[in-house]
Amino acid sequence: MQHLTEIDRERYGGHYDPPSRKRAINAHSERTYRDADGQLFRLVRDLDAEGKPFEAYGPFRADFRGFPPRFQVGGQDCFGEGRSWETAEALLDEEVRHYRYDEEPEEEASLPKLG
Repeated sequence: MQHLTEIDRERYGGHYDPPSRKRAINAHSERTYRDADGQLFRLVRDLDAEGKPFEAYGPFRADFRGFPPRFQVGGQDCFGEGRSWETAEALLDEEVRHYRYDEEPEEEASLPKLG
């Protein structure tokens, strides 16, 4: 059962931002998710980095201001190099299930491998 619902997508940095409003040197793609309790989680992909790794942030509330806390996936800050968004979302959802809901992990064969 998936616990996260995608609520927003954004691209920024690199060629996506005008020079006067540059948020980042590298181009990024970002997706924000909400869990059943209203907590937000974010997946960010550096589109210019080799392997295009993902980073996760959360949990935080919608009214949070500032840089959100990093959320490790598979014990790593950066993960899923060369993987699809779908794989990264499945890995994040699984990590949130353990962190937020203390659910038993799914059988290993059903989850994508990080390495």
